[in-house]
Amino acid sequence: MTSLDLYSGSGECFRLYPDLPDCGTGSARFQPRKLDDACGVMHFWSLHPGGAHFLLADGSVRFLSYHAADILPSLATRAGGEAETVPE
Repeated sequence: MTSLDLYSGSGECFRLYPDLPDCGTGSARFQPRKLDDACGVMHFWSLHPGGAHFLLADGSVRFLSYHAADILPSLATRAGGEAETVPE
């Protein structure tokens, strides 16, 4: 797998992989993955058991359970104008 390094204005390095394996089409699920799973970079996941931490626009950090996957599409875009209540 080859990579392309990109640098942000803060000097952080981000790595893009232009030749990822075919991960299929359709929406990806918010579910547990493994570090050696190349298709895991295509969706939200975490090594935390049961879910992942998310930084929200108001600056708060919330842990979202994998069972809360249905609200992720509306949290990930402002296009629909949805207002969501994030579980505490």
